[in-house]
Amino acid sequence: VLRIHSSRALGVAARCCRLLGPSPLDEALTACRAELDRLDPATIEAARASAGELALRAAAALMTARGSSSLLLEDHAQRLAREALFVLVYALRLGSRDALLGRLGAA
Repeated sequence: VLRIHSSRALGVAARCCRLLGPSPLDEALTACRAELDRLDPATIEAARASAGELALRAAAALMTARGSSSLLLEDHAQRLAREALFVLVYALRLGSRDALLGRLGAA
C-alpha cells in the first residue's frame, strides 16, 4: 500500500514532465520510481516524501514555463499544481511527513 499511494505523485510528476518536454526532471522521476520500486523498509518513507516533493517541483516548473496562463482554471499546469499539493499530503504517514518537512527545509 505504501508504494501505491506514491503512484499518484509519480503520475503527476510524469504528466508535468511530458508537458515540459525533456528536462532534468525526467531523470529525477526515473530515480524516484526506482527507489520506490525497491520497497526497502528502511528507505520507503523517505522515498514517498521524495515522490511528493518531485510532483510539487515538476508542477512548479510547468507553471513557470507556462507563465501567467498557468493560473487559468482550464490550464493543465493549474490543475497539476493542485494535484501536486494533494498528493503531497495524501496518505501521509509520520515518517514520510518528517522526511518531507526536512526536504522542504521546515524541520
